[in-house]
Amino acid sequence: MIRVVCTKEGLEQQIQEYKPGWRKWSDIKPVFLDLQHHKCGFCESFIGGQYSPEEDRRDLYEQDVEHFRPKAQVKQWEAPEAWGQGPELQVGRPHGYPWLSHDPENYLASCKTCNSGRKRTYFPVRTPLQDYDDEPSVTSLKGEQPYLLFPLGEVEDIDPQEYIEFLGDQPVPHHQWEEGTQEYWRAAVTIEVLGLRRADLSLPRKRAIVRLARERCTLPLASPNGWRPILEAQGDAHHPFSSCVRSYLRLCEENPELAQELAVRFARELGLPEEEIELLEGIWPD
Repeated sequence: MIRVVCTKEGLEQQIQEYKPGWRKWSDIKPVFLDLQHHKCGFCESFIGGQYSPEEDRRDLYEQDVEHFRPKAQVKQWEAPEAWGQGPELQVGRPHGYPWLSHDPENYLASCKTCNSGRKRTYFPVRTPLQDYDDEPSVTSLKGEQPYLLFPLGEVEDIDPQEYIEFLGDQPVPHHQWEEGTQEYWRAAVTIEVLGLRRADLSLPRKRAIVRLARERCTLPLASPNGWRPILEAQGDAHHPFSSCVRSYLRLCEENPELAQELAVRFARELGLPEEEIELLEGIWPD
């Protein structure tokens, strides 16, 4: 998960330019797809091609407009038993946040698995507010201390990548947060609620890592500038799974032995030809 760069004012301006007087969140779905580089805002999988009003809209059915704070009744989420005592989980507003149902700052384009299959109407918080009568804004609702991370714009004070990093293909709470802290639990709850360790995400992440490792072993032979600038470009926000890619590139710098071990293991799991595996097992260039 990476931050979707935009301001509230900029988002509202883009929506107004695209669909003045819009009434349904589906009307402005293309705005969020463009902002998010056609990736799910949660898992970073690719969720749609380029769109123009003249084209058939059926391709947009494969993506949802996610309401971060549910517009209707909120369902209690239970932490896995393996967590033991775990974080203190409460429902923010059991009957939902209907006044945010048409607030674009509460929207995100997401894949159907993350939205309908995983997040659904869960919204665990640490400290429910006592008074919602004044219909506070998304930003004002930070006092609830929500556990789920939200990557859109400036709602979060910290970039989601500062909460979640990757060990190989698997997301984990960032190493800077001590287990048991609110920051640690925000990362852990987000990963668990959205199912960010699910198999349909693991496979393409492994492919991306193996591709990076293979290019790392061959690019220096063809590029006088070495592998770094070329591979770092693959961690650009436009690419699927860029957060995973960035974590792996850091691992190549900080622990090349482990980076190589993971690449070889994933290559075998993916059934790559033996000559490609031998390339990865060779001496890695600096």
